[in-house]
Amino acid sequence: MEAANKFISRASFVFITFGTARVYRWKQSGEIVSNCHKIPAESFTHELLTVDDIVILWENQLDSLKTLYPQLKVVFTISPVRHWKDGAHGNQVSKSVLFLAVEKLLEHPSRPGYFPAYELVMDDLRDYRYYDDDMLHPSSSATNYIWEKYSECYLDEKTRGFWNEVAKITKAYNHRLTSESGQKKKEFAKAYIADQLFYRQGIKLAYDQDSEIRKKAERLRKQLIINKVKEKEIEANIKVDPDDVRNFFKAHKEQYKDPNNRKEPVFNELKSRVEADYVQQKREKAYQMHINQALSNSEVQLFLDRID
Repeated sequence: MEAANKFISRASFVFITFGTARVYRWKQSGEIVSNCHKIPAESFTHELLTVDDIVILWENQLDSLKTLYPQLKVVFTISPVRHWKDGAHGNQVSKSVLFLAVEKLLEHPSRPGYFPAYELVMDDLRDYRYYDDDMLHPSSSATNYIWEKYSECYLDEKTRGFWNEVAKITKAYNHRLTSESGQKKKEFAKAYIADQLFYRQGIKLAYDQDSEIRKKAERLRKQLIINKVKEKEIEANIKVDPDDVRNFFKAHKEQYKDPNNRKEPVFNELKSRVEADYVQQKREKAYQMHINQALSNSEVQLFLDRID
């Protein structure tokens, strides 16, 4: 608990993903419990939570989070993973309860957000080839697609580029040697050890003092600091009002028209896309305001008219 409190106190966002509205209640205590395979199935009852059950529970949680961590932005998502053991109809009923609960929770004074992971799979991809072999979990292609949309919504271009570089390094160092080929395992182990030896050799040769390396390291350090300022001073202050999003849609309705379809664009069908566009506009405006304020508080002067 101490570690969790320390982590969340430094976080800017917390994403809450709802998977199913169906729960198991232990008959002996009457409490809702997690999976337990050491007790016979007949010791539990299987039930569907109501919308109010979920809303009341999470309204209390949102109140607590707002009080304890006022800087924290909560974002809800609905998991696209199918709970097929409840049957096709049962799965849809469960997801529907979650959607209705989230819709009510979005009205909470703390102004939580919503990321449409479920809709991206069901509406954008809508093809079984985007599901894994079990036909329940999204495939790696679908996961990558969701990540791209998430990145576009919550990360700026420089942060995405930095993340891609970090991902490459992390992937290499967390590589699991699952290949049946003993030769590939040996090659990977040899390459990994070689990198460590090269690094040690570079330190002994004082390459870490090389001016070019130090410049690159300093540029990376500066970029990390810049990203932290953007996160804490700009992103954290962006608030989304549902009424403003709807007004944004009305003002920019033309850009949401499908040239191949004469049907008028409907807000509820485009809500996630409109909100993402609205947030991006607010982000750009907030960024410009922050730049102007920083310039006005400093002795720096820009002579833009001298730039060809």
